Amino acid sequence: KTESNIPWLEDALARLGEDKLVEIRLRWALAEQDWVALEQTLPKLSEQQRGDSAWRYWQAVAQERRGDNESATQILQALAGERGYYSFLAADKLGQAYAFNNQPLTPQDPVRVPLQRQPVVQRIEELRFHKEENLAHSEWFKVLQDLDDDPAQQQQLAQLASQRGWHRLAIDATNRAEAWDALDLRFPTPYQKTFKHYATVRQVPHTELMAIARRESAFFPQARSPVGARGLMQIMPATGKQVASSLGQPHNDSDLYRVEHNVLLGSAYYRQLLDRFGGNRVFALTAYNAGPHRVDRWRNKAGQGLPVDIWIETIPYKETRNYVQAVLSYNVVFQYLLGDARRLLTPEEEQAQY
Repeated sequence: KTESNIPWLEDALARLGEDKLVEIRLRWALAEQDWVALEQTLPKLSEQQRGDSAWRYWQAVAQERRGDNESATQILQALAGERGYYSFLAADKLGQAYAFNNQPLTPQDPVRVPLQRQPVVQRIEELRFHKEENLAHSEWFKVLQDLDDDPAQQQQLAQLASQRGWHRLAIDATNRAEAWDALDLRFPTPYQKTFKHYATVRQVPHTELMAIARRESAFFPQARSPVGARGLMQIMPATGKQVASSLGQPHNDSDLYRVEHNVLLGSAYYRQLLDRFGGNRVFALTAYNAGPHRVDRWRNKAGQGLPVDIWIETIPYKETRNYVQAVLSYNVVFQYLLGDARRLLTPEEEQAQY
């Protein structure tokens, strides 16, 4: 990038009308804390994308930076009434409590019993009994797809799956039905004894371990990613071997599918990352997803004392950026559901320079 390229780039963005390119320019402006460029570029987004919570938040921050506090507060107030990463950031800026808008689904007992007798549910039960979890998930996905014109049925299936302890299937059905406010179904709380035990051992909040597992596997112990990460907290075999060795723990790769063993290793690895990065969860979570060597590289590259919200927003990998935002906000949701104190970022994380 050179200064002489900027007019050409701005003109190209206006002509192309491509949101992904505009967002690259916006994050470039954020990395340089160039609020004038940010506000000049935001209108180049499509109307739909301008309504995204991320760019509403950054519009408010830019307005705040140039002293238009009234306009900024108006946007932040609207955001703070919603639920999610940017909504929690907005609430923190305003000094307000977080909004959760939790609306559990009303049980449909008269309808749920016949649903249990439907052949598809019986097939899924049979597949799960025979440990054919992936086939069961494919079958579930198909029936949800077939019910896209009947979200009430999808919601009832979500409740059925939740009752059976089919947590990933319950989450899938709730999301497919767009029942976004049914937090008890979207954020189940299984394996509490295991999470609490290893949270105590590692001296981390158990809701953080749950938030990682929710994002990594949707609480599906047999989960396996395309690159080979396994189990509840999606541990790569090489990482599992290294962590088990550091703990003096007997280990086989197949053990990663056991809940107890997976959380033992996953919690230890998370603790190692926290220790490596001075207890900073932003860096630790980034490393959990993208690897600690990349965090080191990105920190060195930034090297200009960015605020935490800008550093997260300018993480080069979209997957990692979304991951960090999701786990931080999932942690807040689990804190809410379990009655714990709620905070997106610690004071130390907010005040640190990145």
